[in-house]
Amino acid sequence: MSSIPSWIHSPSLESYNVMRKKRNASILYYTSVGRNLTDNRTPEDFTGKSLTRSQKHVHLSRKWPQWLWKLFSRSLGVKIHPNDTPLVGTILHMLTLTCAFSFSVASAWYIVLDVLSNYTRTTVLIGSVSILIGFSWVAIGIYANDLAGRLISNKSFADSVRMHSRTVFKISSTGLLFLISLALMCVNSYHSWINFQTESCQQIGVTNALCLIAFSCKVSFGVFALIWNCMVGFILLSVCRTHTIGIRRFIRELEVDGQSYDAYWKYQNSRTGVRHVDIDSLSSGLGADFCDECAWNDGYDRNEHNCDNNSQMPRPVSRPRLPTEESPSQIVTPSNQDDDKKNEGRLPEAISDQAVDMETPPENTHSHDMVSELMTNDDILMSYWKISFRMRTTSAYLQRWLASWIVLIVLWCANYIIFWMSHKATLLGIVEFILPLLLLLLVSSAFAEANAEGQRMIRCMCPTEDRLFLLLFLNQQPLQMTVFNFALTYNAIVGILLAFSVAFASKVIMDEVVI
Repeated sequence: MSSIPSWIHSPSLESYNVMRKKRNASILYYTSVGRNLTDNRTPEDFTGKSLTRSQKHVHLSRKWPQWLWKLFSRSLGVKIHPNDTPLVGTILHMLTLTCAFSFSVASAWYIVLDVLSNYTRTTVLIGSVSILIGFSWVAIGIYANDLAGRLISNKSFADSVRMHSRTVFKISSTGLLFLISLALMCVNSYHSWINFQTESCQQIGVTNALCLIAFSCKVSFGVFALIWNCMVGFILLSVCRTHTIGIRRFIRELEVDGQSYDAYWKYQNSRTGVRHVDIDSLSSGLGADFCDECAWNDGYDRNEHNCDNNSQMPRPVSRPRLPTEESPSQIVTPSNQDDDKKNEGRLPEAISDQAVDMETPPENTHSHDMVSELMTNDDILMSYWKISFRMRTTSAYLQRWLASWIVLIVLWCANYIIFWMSHKATLLGIVEFILPLLLLLLVSSAFAEANAEGQRMIRCMCPTEDRLFLLLFLNQQPLQMTVFNFALTYNAIVGILLAFSVAFASKVIMDEVVI
């Protein structure tokens, strides 16, 4: 669980400004919205001859608009200019701390009296878990406020924050995150209002004033916690999407490299005296599903093998016109050959839908040009390191916040499972049980999507004898974002959801058996 920073215990205005004086981000950094990706590169951009070809198909969205960046900066106390005074951010932070302290004291007092009362069925275990969840929620809300400010003020990190995120059923995940969080806060506030009614307070011996104060502080802090956590959630979803697009760019480079190597291999095997194996005839029966994963389109002379790729991964761009594996004994006469007798003779067959030029380069020139199009191991490792560096930086910034939310949601759902063992399940309780699991699935899937693309990148690399040790290294150290050295995958997320689903189904079955 994330620890509360030490400066929270002395929330004076002077100490607060001392802690935040290092937050400074120039607005000029965000004013240039680069439409041309080759002029506005990020570490996910890759150098090489095929860079411009692949960038035409995989685009990054524009950066945040100035008004949105100013709004977030003012709210979080980030200085736009060095001489600015973060007055609005300081006030909002002090209000967050005040509401958090009031909510913690009032709620803890209410729970203790509820456990001690002889007229309620709240046990010590349920009360202890409820207090633990309450303090955890307070700590995460305060930490989210500080974390959002550090993310906004970090120029290197903010460059990955753009106006995009993954979609769920064609709906933006950022919008779903806000709607689910807002629905959870409203349902929880209504449930608390029912518990803080006059009858409930009198039953445990609590005055109406304490119930009203506890409810007001809970709603007030819930609003602040919703705002700060949604800010961090928006940044997380956007940055993870940026990393996913960066890995897909890398995959496109590897696909073009694989196609160039395939053409080079065909040319090497088409020379006289070299035994040739027609791989195309061997793979012709695999069908269109063969290339769904790595978008392997050998479209030189077979359009029937083209396959539909992922919407984010369009078809590979045009490949260089290279010689094929056709038999060199065949004679191809150019269509535009004139009466010059010097050009008479046999020419090697070329793969092209256009006429062959008059002057045919020597064989060694073809081979040299084809080898220069191939990516070396150093090129692949440098591109891998750039993406890995950004993903490790993202993990270092967000792993504590994400791990805290995972632990909080697990405790929240476990508390309901324990509570339903001695109480009857209600509709509000079921909704409060399901919504946090949806939030966990939505936020964690952003990490899982980027990690899945990192695993797919390895399978899209053309395996050669020189790359065996490189492939072994990439399998041991894949591109991934971790939470305290634990890589979030879809399997882990589904496992958690299935565990709570089984527990919930067991409760339903037990109720049916009792009836």
